[in-house]
Amino acid sequence: MSGKARFFILSDMECPVAVPAGAGIAEVFSAPRPGRREGNEDAVAILPVNDGSAVLALADGAGGLPGGRKASARSLEILGGALFRAVRRGGEVRHGILDGFEEANRALLADGGCGATTLVVAEIAGNTIRPYHAGDSGLLLA
Repeated sequence: MSGKARFFILSDMECPVAVPAGAGIAEVFSAPRPGRREGNEDAVAILPVNDGSAVLALADGAGGLPGGRKASARSLEILGGALFRAVRRGGEVRHGILDGFEEANRALLADGGCGATTLVVAEIAGNTIRPYHAGDSGLLLA
């Protein structure tokens, strides 16, 4: 993979952070809901693939369930590993993403009580964006 992967886990940001992502820049902002006493259960990953493409991922830990923070962090770490392995082998980015979804699901189910998370991913290659998601988090392209 090209560039450095960046993970924002348990972040309580005061302002957005600009991160190089493929041929562009991703702006990341993550903070708990105003007035919420518990910490942020969301996690973000910026995974550069090469000079022209990147994978952006958001895991939204299921609030109210134990372990949402751990589930979101773990899911993105597993996704990043699967993507790295696929790219290193010369495979398609799509296969790395789908493998990451499946591996993360198996890992969370095996932990039984680790928590739950949604997962939304954007594969960006040139002028093309391919969305992937599990759960009720969505991707908005503006």
